[in-house]
Amino acid sequence: MIADEKINKLSAATKELQINNAASRQVLGVLKGITWSRCRSLRS
Repeated sequence: MIADEKINKLSAATKELQINNAASRQVLGVLKGITWSRCRSLRS
């Protein structure tokens, strides 16, 4: 039973990590887009 609890906690933690990774990738993409558009507007 203790092993089952540990497995459940691990799977929950990995799911959270996957969600966090996806969210941070989206944030990075948005930030890159913002910086790119700023650089372009400064150059023109």
